[in-house]
Amino acid sequence: MRPAPKRIIAMLMAAPLFAAIAPSAFAGTSDTEAKIKALQQQLEAMQAQIAELKQAQVVAAADVKKQTEEIVNRVADTEKKQKSAVAVSLKGGRPTFSTPDGDFTASLRGNLQVDYAYYMQSKAAQSLTGPDLSSGANIRRAQLGLEGTIFGDWAYKFNYEFGGTATEGGGKILNAYLEYGGLAPFALRIGAFAPSIGIEDQTSSSDLMFFERNSPSTVVRNITGADDRLGISAIYAGPRLFGAVSLTGNRIGSSGYYDEQLSAIGRLAYLAIDDKESDAHVLLSGSIAHVIKPDDLVAAGTNITVNKLHTVTLSDAPEITVDDNGIKLISTGALNDNHVTTWGFETAGNYRNFYLQAGYNGIEVDRAAYSITPYNGTAKIIAPKNNSFYAWYLQGSWILTGESKGYNPKTAAFSNPKPAQPFSIENGTWGAWEIAVRYSDTNLNSNIRDATYIRTGSSAYAFTNTVRGGEQQIYTFGLNWYPNSALRFLLDYMIVDVGKLGTTTTSAVLPTVNIGQNLQVISLRSQIAF
Repeated sequence: MRPAPKRIIAMLMAAPLFAAIAPSAFAGTSDTEAKIKALQQQLEAMQAQIAELKQAQVVAAADVKKQTEEIVNRVADTEKKQKSAVAVSLKGGRPTFSTPDGDFTASLRGNLQVDYAYYMQSKAAQSLTGPDLSSGANIRRAQLGLEGTIFGDWAYKFNYEFGGTATEGGGKILNAYLEYGGLAPFALRIGAFAPSIGIEDQTSSSDLMFFERNSPSTVVRNITGADDRLGISAIYAGPRLFGAVSLTGNRIGSSGYYDEQLSAIGRLAYLAIDDKESDAHVLLSGSIAHVIKPDDLVAAGTNITVNKLHTVTLSDAPEITVDDNGIKLISTGALNDNHVTTWGFETAGNYRNFYLQAGYNGIEVDRAAYSITPYNGTAKIIAPKNNSFYAWYLQGSWILTGESKGYNPKTAAFSNPKPAQPFSIENGTWGAWEIAVRYSDTNLNSNIRDATYIRTGSSAYAFTNTVRGGEQQIYTFGLNWYPNSALRFLLDYMIVDVGKLGTTTTSAVLPTVNIGQNLQVISLRSQIAF
């Protein structure tokens, strides 16, 4: 039992130690709880801050989204305004208005040509038996118009003419048509325009090498084509192949007819050589035109054997039209006809700054019968023989300053050179210079040796099969100056030789008197075209 006191003694001795340790342990627990509580408060504060930040981010994101939407809307509005905005340009001196997408365009067109000419004729031409041509000046062309596109696929052109041949006019419509090109390279055109019938025919009047188109082309185009001709055309205009089929009527301003002319025209052209590296092109072109129904000169029911129902007149001035009287040295006169057919072949091409063009045309007139009363006799029906006429030309140029003519696939024709260095005294540049030469032969004679005649008066004889319209041969030498792409000056010298036998006689023998003449013409043109 002795050990008990020892354990008691040990316990009594340890009691003070436990008494000292116990408060310290309790104090440590209290500090930890305080720290934990403080950390919890800090965590709650951080969580509150995070929540505030999240809320601020949501608000900021909404603001950013709103601002972004506003910017997008402003950009869309700006793009919309830009799409509807009209751009203005003056390329080549031509005022052009267009929308950025090109669906709507409008270009002002102008062409002013002022001509001066001096005719050098023999004294015989100034007598009562010969035409005396009038030297002087003439505003050959004074054109103003508008052309462009609407809704992308539709094209239009309206052109008004205040100038004219021989004398200026009071103004007339030259072109007024609408064209659908949504199936390019196919197009359909309707209105008043020059239907395609040849290279020279489709060369713009502002791009002609000389004052006028050559006589062979002019005589042919005036039968079924030429400017202000009412018609409809189906056109194919590819890079190298061109084709057009047209139905045409009369020209604007034609009057005095009971039923108008109806004609058909076809043209096919191919750019056989198109070498851009050597700047060489060769164009081949062929055409045919047929007057299906000529104009009716008298009303239905009229005795057409007495009054001629249809007539056609082939004629042309000597490739310049300054003469105030509009005299044409070659003319068939009015030929009664059923139909008229024309055909032609042309070729043109350039090699760098050299250009050459040639063409041949034929004209066939199917003559109609008519009534004539012989001297002291009764009326009888005359059925003249059909007539054939021909004409051809050759022309070329050398551009001294090295430029070349441009090719236009939309018309299958060539255009003026564009000066590489426009005229400028300050820069010492002189624009483009061109030397041009042309020969044309237009023969409006047919059956000239046919002596079949009828006596129409006491001393008048008519040779019913004979057409002596005359043969006109013209040599033209030209010097052209292009100060810039809008201005041009032409100086031409022409030698005109017209051979024409008389038709009036008081005997039953064909006349042999030559009523033609030889003359020279020197002329100057100033031109601005855009």
